[in-house]
Amino acid sequence: MCGMANQTPPGYSYGVGADGRPRDAASRPELVSGTVDFLVPNDYCVRPLQKPIHVFCIDVSERAREANLVRASLDAVAAALERGLPGGAQAQVAVVAYDARTFFFSFKSDDDGSAEPLMYV
Repeated sequence: MCGMANQTPPGYSYGVGADGRPRDAASRPELVSGTVDFLVPNDYCVRPLQKPIHVFCIDVSERAREANLVRASLDAVAAALERGLPGGAQAQVAVVAYDARTFFFSFKSDDDGSAEPLMYV
């Protein structure tokens, strides 16, 4: 989304199987998971720890809607929220939907919990 391109380290390579997938994908979580978290000691931190932020990006294009991927994505987000996210009550959550445009949502509620979600295009 930000347009930043990272160089692949020279020693990072993998063989591709007949199906076009890396042969060792199962041993490389970065190739099969949407996220990879690394827990590191405080020695790696140059500033105080921040609240965890979880961003869910959902493809809402016509093709994704036809394939029922939007519903599957929303069900997965709901399940993750019900299980509880790392960071507990401190965690912040963002939902972004995209097709040819990008949509951001605000789920803040009023003091009585009655506010409707807002969508920003």
